[in-house]
Amino acid sequence: MGGVCCGHIRIIDQTNETENGLQIDPLCNPDYTNVLSRPPSIFILGSETAGKTILFLRIIYPYADISDLVSVTKPTNTLHVEPYNIYSKDVLLWDVGGDHLITDAMVDALNQIHVYAIIYVVSMLETSSNQLLKERQRLYRLVCHPLAMQIKFLVVLNTFGAFNDQENPAQSKDTENVLVRTLHLQTFIDMLGPQRFRYTKANVKDGLDDPNLADALAQLALNP
Repeated sequence: MGGVCCGHIRIIDQTNETENGLQIDPLCNPDYTNVLSRPPSIFILGSETAGKTILFLRIIYPYADISDLVSVTKPTNTLHVEPYNIYSKDVLLWDVGGDHLITDAMVDALNQIHVYAIIYVVSMLETSSNQLLKERQRLYRLVCHPLAMQIKFLVVLNTFGAFNDQENPAQSKDTENVLVRTLHLQTFIDMLGPQRFRYTKANVKDGLDDPNLADALAQLALNP
């Protein structure tokens, strides 16, 4: 299989399922190799319903009708990648499917892809202790991966569909505190420092119109 185009979004389905799991093989397709030779990458990771694709589309197409974006968005079972300029930094923005096999394969490909930063999206609708434990474990594996020693991390607590600060600020803050505590986000900040690990609460459907997200991405891009 190879990379194909869907509108202006390049969809990469260059994956091979083996008895050891799903593997990304970028070298067997010339177009894929060309993509990988471009600027450093930012991965958008998270669970299957966290809001990764909406965030990806909202960043790439900031003036698109969000109702159209939401209506066509469905769980991503492959990869989307698009060149993007974020605060004068040329990057490749990747929307990585939430299936753990795809995520694990992309992490294993860190030695082939120059990843500058990882944005990890967590829905504030997620209250299952088991699911939050899985999210924390995935974050820990990412942070501690030997190939991720120089990568920056931004965790986005996605308020889309959940309590918002205007309608119910107390409930929104309580939910945020639970997620921060359960995901051990402060522990990760203590481990890596605030220059490499940060989190923010934002509505992904607003994209860079959300001031929290805009500020967090600016810090991600501008800090050395």
